Amino acid sequence: MFYSCDSKCAVYSASEVIINSSTAVCVSSLGKEYIYPYMGIPENKDITMKAVKLMLGHYISRVMNAGYTALISGITEETELWTAEYILKRKRYKPSKLIGVMPFLRHSEGMNSEVSASLRNIELHADLLITSEFICPTAGDTDALYRVRNCCMVDNSAVTIAFFDGKNYTSRTGQAVRYAEQRNKQVYMFGMNDVYTIMERAGMDEYAIRDEIGNIKLKVPELMK
Repeated sequence: MFYSCDSKCAVYSASEVIINSSTAVCVSSLGKEYIYPYMGIPENKDITMKAVKLMLGHYISRVMNAGYTALISGITEETELWTAEYILKRKRYKPSKLIGVMPFLRHSEGMNSEVSASLRNIELHADLLITSEFICPTAGDTDALYRVRNCCMVDNSAVTIAFFDGKNYTSRTGQAVRYAEQRNKQVYMFGMNDVYTIMERAGMDEYAIRDEIGNIKLKVPELMK
């Protein structure tokens, strides 16, 4: 057992824990730098990010409502923290567990104060924190640590949800999606073009965007009880 850098919460090596993968969902997400404002207008940046956040929440809700009880989040990108925060809210009314996976213990270095504060809150309220750092043979290679982190997330889940454009498979999220597909895991993903389509229909109003996203149907088989 180890301790996180920010909140001194207990962190376990991925090799020390057993996760029921049949009832777990993992989320991999492109970073905020991939969220370009709608129509390229800077003033649309905030509402575009909100639309992405709402899409992530919708996909998580639709998949987990089929009977999944645990969400595995990478808790590295700010967009991944959004998914973790969503599960913390979901825990108030639905049996849900949050499992945070970090590529290495000091992964939060370089985060701004607002994002660090969000991470600390997530670490404090997560059901389990694990790191893949100590099962990676090339621990000094950051890219390798992230690849192992992604594989760990996919291997311990039955379904992968991804905010991914389906193009850049060399990105960390692209690697996670490709690995999930190679492992014959169910993948549900959306990209910026899907977000823009929603915004074209709904306009710039958050509530209209929320309603439009709510109309998205996902064919998720119900888990056997």
